[in-house]
Parts: sequence; C-alpha cells; structure tokens
Amino acid sequence: MNSCLWFFKQVVHVNLNLSVLVLLAWLLLGKKSGPKTSLFVWCTVALRFLIDPFLCPENEMIPPVNFADQGSLSLGVGLGLQSQTLLCHLGLGTESLSVGDLAVLSLGEELCRNLGAVMLSILLFVILARLLQLLANPGTRQGLVWCERAGGPCVRGWLTPSIVLPYRLLKELEPAEIEAVVAHEKAHLRAGDHRLFALLYLLRSWCWLVWPLKIVLDGVELSIEQLRDKEASQEVGPTSLGRALVKLASLNSDSRSPAFTGSAVMARLQALRPGLLKESWPVALTSLMLLKAVIL
Repeated sequence: MNSCLWFFKQVVHVNLNLSVLVLLAWLLLGKKSGPKTSLFVWCTVALRFLIDPFLCPENEMIPPVNFADQGSLSLGVGLGLQSQTLLCHLGLGTESLSVGDLAVLSLGEELCRNLGAVMLSILLFVILARLLQLLANPGTRQGLVWCERAGGPCVRGWLTPSIVLPYRLLKELEPAEIEAVVAHEKAHLRAGDHRLFALLYLLRSWCWLVWPLKIVLDGVELSIEQLRDKEASQEVGPTSLGRALVKLASLNSDSRSPAFTGSAVMARLQALRPGLLKESWPVALTSLMLLKAVIL
C-alpha cells in the first residue's frame, strides 16, 4: 500500500511542477513562434513529464513529524509558506518535506493512500482500455475511404493507416477544398504521424489526473497540424486550404479534437500566412532547461 501513497504524492508533485513549466513554455513561445519551434518546446515539456518520477522521485513514506501540529501545518500550506520555513517555525526538525509530503500531512496519510489506490486503479483501467482499442483497430490499407459515421477527416489506423473522409464533405466543400483536405491527410501519412497520434492517445490517459498535460499534448498536436497544413498548402495553395479549415471548424464545432477548436483554427490560419510565424532555434534550445527544472 505504500506504493499507492507514493503514487498520490507523485501525482501532486507533477501537477504543480508541470503547471509552472507550461507557463514557462508559453512565455518562451509567445504568439509568433513557428510550428517547428512550438513542437520542439512542447515535446520537451512532455518528455519532462515522463522523466519526472526519475528526476525528483517522492519517498514512499513521509519524514517523522509531530502530527499534533498538523492543523498549523495545513494552514501554512494553504498560505503558501515554504516547507523549510514551516519546519523551523513548528519545530519539526530540519529534514526537508516535498510537495507530496505536505499534501499528505494536510489531508492525512490514510486518505491519501486510499486516493492513490483509486487513482492508480482507474488509470490502469483507462490505459488498458485504450491499448486494447488501438490493438483492435490497427487499420487497413484502403487508401481513401468515405464514411458516413466519421466525425471529420482523419488518418485511421496506427499500423496500416488509411485516409477517412465523411460523406458530408461532398456537400459542404468545393472540389478544390476537398483536394486540400486530402493533401493535408497525405502529409500526415508521409510523416508517419499515425504512430505519434497513437502514442498521444495513450498519453491522454493521464490527462484526468495530470491536468496540465492536456495543454502540453494539445500543443504538440496543434504544432503537427500546422506543419502538415504548410506542406499541403505548398501542393494546393493556402487559399483553398484556409477555406476548408474554416468550413471544417463550423462542421466540427462540437468535436473534442484540439485541431478544430476556435483558437486552434485561428493558429492554423496564421501559420498559412507567409512570414507571420517565425522559427527560433534559440527559443527551442532554451526550452531544454525545462528538462532539469524542479520548480516545486
């Protein structure tokens, strides 16, 4: 059961630390960073999430403290006081406490252990369900498939992918716009994005536990979409692709895909304008410092 307590503490730590790293990533990128720069920065933050348990692991147990002062400790945590300051004022010794330790002391060890067990069980169930879904749908090499049930244009299948387009596009889009959509999806196939999207699909199993991770993965996906838009625009021109994006956004207004939200479509249209977004390798290389950053 100590592993459940460790899991709870690690989740608390990575939520707080990743929240700060996301803010730093936003500051680095600004509003005019190109898709390659954005992709590098967001992939760096995603990698930082993956190595967090190795970079700053939580202990399975908490340091011995005087639980008679738990109420004062909870108040201090709520006020945002630093752990060593709390330890000195409460006479709890000089051994440092992690963010996870402070959460356990505030909520109680038994409750945190039970919460950790529940979170770990649900997470394993979600990962297993998504993994089985991927294994059950490796895809079929059918080239271009028109489907009545498809929510939007996509590449389906992580092993043998095919392009899937909904029938309603024949009514809503002009032939040149459909050609632009197909060119965009073919760019995904050439780059092998179907494998990366399968990995992102599995990583999204963590999003209900680690809330900032959704921002990171959405940033990765949006950057990839911008890159493929650029490749498609070189083939069919930015005008027809831009019109297709606007129409697809209205058709997929209820979609949960981060590629078709209002802000994402605006960002994708900006990337089609030559010279508006600029790549910055100094920004990308600066983001490497986030790999070792331990903020909290």
